[in-house]
Amino acid sequence: MLPAGITRGEDAGTISGTVTLSSLSVEDISVPLIISGSASQGNDYTISTTNVVIPAGSTSENFEVHITDDPDYEPIERIVVDLGQPVNGELGTSTKFVVDIDDNDLSPCEVGSHLLTVGADSLSLSMVNEGQDLVLTGGSVTWPETHPNQPRLTDIDFAGAVIFSGSVKPTDYSYVAWEAFSSLATESVSYQFDGSLATGEYTIVSNFQNPNNGVTCSLTETYTNH
Repeated sequence: MLPAGITRGEDAGTISGTVTLSSLSVEDISVPLIISGSASQGNDYTISTTNVVIPAGSTSENFEVHITDDPDYEPIERIVVDLGQPVNGELGTSTKFVVDIDDNDLSPCEVGSHLLTVGADSLSLSMVNEGQDLVLTGGSVTWPETHPNQPRLTDIDFAGAVIFSGSVKPTDYSYVAWEAFSSLATESVSYQFDGSLATGEYTIVSNFQNPNNGVTCSLTETYTNH
């Protein structure tokens, strides 16, 4: 058998598994395959047989699993093939074939790696869109104050496009937007204040939507200024 715990991309095509005898047999040996796992047989993959027959005089026989490469995004799915009780033989120690299918399609909504950059009077959240094309639909920022009404939020921009410009008193602000965030691009949301950042906790929430199917996701970043 192939070792348990291998991972293949959804575009891997056909994977072979091998059922092997420890010695020659003078009789055909039939080994049932017990199929399980989170992957769906017929939709996510097909298997060449559910009963492997090793002919008399042979020591092994293959079966094949063909992975279906569809256009839909799915989380990692698992194929599990266990050997059942053989006819004219006994099970050995290696009786399991496991493959994890890693989808090669982008998630409909997934903002991945991100980095918060903190200035004396500003915050900037750089984000990588690891999913399909998205739209920034808005978000919120929460901040402490040094003394009453200071500092004030004066500007929010996304990738250089101004989303808000004004003078908002502490300590939070929510906004709506419709700013494109293309697949695999790196963009940033920046927050400018009219004075030095106060000591305390800052929370930035960015909301996104896939304009093609309406799927939404969000990213929350928390920073404590000491």
